[in-house]
Amino acid sequence: MTWCVVVDCHNNSFTKGRKEVRFFGFPKDTGLRKQWIHKIKRENLPKNPTICEEHFEKSCFKRDLQHELLNKKPRLILNDDAVPTIFPHNQGKQTQKRRLSVLREEGKAKRQLREDAVLHKEKTKEFEIECNTVSTQTDITMEFFDAHLKHAASTTETTDQGIQIQEIQAKEKISEQPAVSNLDVEPETESDRESNGDDKAYVPSSEDEEDLEPSTTEATAKPMKAAFIVYWTSLLVLLKTCLKPACSLPAVVTKTVCKGSQLIVWLKCTDDHETEWKSQPNCRRYSVGNLTSAASVLFSANTYQRLARFFDLAGIQWITKTCFYAIQDQYLHGVVNKFYKSQLQIVLEEIKRSNAKEFGGDGRCDSPGHNAKYLTYSFMDKFSNQIASFSLVQVTEAGNSNRMEKVGFKRALQSLRDEGIEPKQITTDQHLREEESDLDHQFDIWHFVKSVKKKLRAAAKKKTCKVVLCNLRGRC
Repeated sequence: MTWCVVVDCHNNSFTKGRKEVRFFGFPKDTGLRKQWIHKIKRENLPKNPTICEEHFEKSCFKRDLQHELLNKKPRLILNDDAVPTIFPHNQGKQTQKRRLSVLREEGKAKRQLREDAVLHKEKTKEFEIECNTVSTQTDITMEFFDAHLKHAASTTETTDQGIQIQEIQAKEKISEQPAVSNLDVEPETESDRESNGDDKAYVPSSEDEEDLEPSTTEATAKPMKAAFIVYWTSLLVLLKTCLKPACSLPAVVTKTVCKGSQLIVWLKCTDDHETEWKSQPNCRRYSVGNLTSAASVLFSANTYQRLARFFDLAGIQWITKTCFYAIQDQYLHGVVNKFYKSQLQIVLEEIKRSNAKEFGGDGRCDSPGHNAKYLTYSFMDKFSNQIASFSLVQVTEAGNSNRMEKVGFKRALQSLRDEGIEPKQITTDQHLREEESDLDHQFDIWHFVKSVKKKLRAAAKKKTCKVVLCNLRGRC
């Protein structure tokens, strides 16, 4: 018996009274078979699963010209890349649910906008009554000030649209309205709130009235350039009104995009004003936060994996690995190279002015043993402890890893001479003491002790030299 494996499909090959239905077996191609399984949303399939023709579109079948010319029913042959896409039993339910959810969301958004608009009008009217002219600076007492604040809090106490105004909050926001722009009010501290927050008969003294005067030091202070971590819920409080200068109506977020650590938000108010807000300024292709993040990782000798895990556990949006390496290649490597060359010229100029030109040289491989691929040979000035020259050698240039240090010594020495510096004394492994006989070659003490220790250990293995081994353990 052949039957269709699609959920809620009851077509089979032995049901009487039904129309003839063609069944198709699953393809042998692994990728196409996975697509079929994903479409039918079923995993527990039988050994030889089949799907009926009702789940394929007409474009999935090959055209049978022979049967069409003979006015016969065409044979159903699937294309090589055909995938089932028609599922009528589930499509109607999903479409109905999706339509209902969309209608509910749209209705909720419209109700929220209408309520916000009404609250905004009430709030605007309330502040217009308090101050009639913009150019008038008014000296008011704290009793009159508190009375109006309590009235403002009572009118908006029952709303839940994110613009509730408590007594203390309204007191801080009064100075931001255009009607009282000349009046600066400092926010209360916790001790002030506890002492006079519930006392209706409180009358401020002359000292308190002096505190209400505008501060000249705060007005002339420089704006902060630091960056802060702000949560999305806190941002929504600030993004509830239109950002257009001439409009301050309630708005809703229509779209959000994250580009690394930068957040871009699109808003739309009740007057259909569409505005865009960015959490970071842009610097050419990248935002400033993405550039500084990648630079901080490189300049602090950190790794991307370590910091990416830190931000992931903290739930903070950060740059991707691709963005990090792209910024390195385009900007940071060039900056590092330019800074290195400028600092190197300063070091070389100091060495040229000094009379004693003495250097110590040594090489360092990328891995221990005799299988190293790269070696870096450096010359350091003995008096300033600054690296004056270095060279990078690959093993293919020297023949084997043992010869890389000699090649690196030649290159680093030649680079010093190209800069007009002729060393008087060098402390090395004495690679070229015969070729460079004009130089004063000194022993590298660490290498010298290592060589002597190696020879003493070889001699201590003999039967007649066991005493040497005892002395070697105590001294070397």
